[in-house]
Amino acid sequence: AVISQKMQAPIKLVYSREDDMTQGTYRPTYMVKYKAGLDKDGKLIAWHVKGAGSNDDLIFEDRFPAGAVDNYLAEKFSLETNVTTGAWRAPRSNFVAGAEQAFIDEVAEAADKDPIEFRLELFDRAINDPVGDPEKNDY
Repeated sequence: AVISQKMQAPIKLVYSREDDMTQGTYRPTYMVKYKAGLDKDGKLIAWHVKGAGSNDDLIFEDRFPAGAVDNYLAEKFSLETNVTTGAWRAPRSNFVAGAEQAFIDEVAEAADKDPIEFRLELFDRAINDPVGDPEKNDY
């Protein structure tokens, strides 16, 4: 913008691939692992999520399905890096949400339940008979 103002004309700036790849904000790296337990009736009784990533903590202790599961554990580890990371075309946790929702689908299938009905049962429990302090749950 400054060069364009000085020249009083539009300026086209083209970065080399090297310049483009060494500047800017990058998606944080992240790895997450999920485990779940079902009882004999297909009820979700245990949930364990463990995540590690760069600069951002994307695992939250009180996020759904925390209030709907008796045995819930969320573990997170963060690795500091000098690479600039941040949101990239979407909220920063959308890729973790995609993995989480895919895992809930797998758990519903293992419980022999429709994935939507399975989620609705979890929401019903979280709202009407929550585990823990419902004021802390983030949903």
